[in-house]
Amino acid sequence: MVPDQENVGSLLDKIAEYRTGVGMKYLEEAVRRVLEKGEFPAKGLMQLYGEIGAPDGVSDRTVSRAIAKSVKQILEYGKLQVLLNRIGMNDVTPGDVIFLLANYLAGGTIKLR
Repeated sequence: MVPDQENVGSLLDKIAEYRTGVGMKYLEEAVRRVLEKGEFPAKGLMQLYGEIGAPDGVSDRTVSRAIAKSVKQILEYGKLQVLLNRIGMNDVTPGDVIFLLANYLAGGTIKLR
C-alpha cells in the first residue's frame, strides 16, 4: 500500500517546526513520487526535481535549492534531528531526507536505484 499525500503531509507536519513555503511543497511532492515509484533515484535526483518543477515552470536547480532550504530548516528547528541522531546520521543531504521519509512511510521497502 502506498501512503497517500495526506500521510506525507502529516509526517512533515510532525517533524517540521514550520511547514510553509514552496520548498516544503516540493519536498512533499518528492517524497510522494518516491513512494509512488517504490524506489529512490539516487543518480537521477535532478531529473525528479525537474519533473516536480515542470508544472510551475521552474528549473530542477530551483526545486533543488528550495528543497535544500526546507531541509536545512527542518534540521535546525524541527524534530528530524532526533531521529537522525537515533540512527547515527550526522551530515545528511536533502536526498537523504527524501529517502528516509519515503522509506519510513513505506515501512522500509523503498529501493535505491
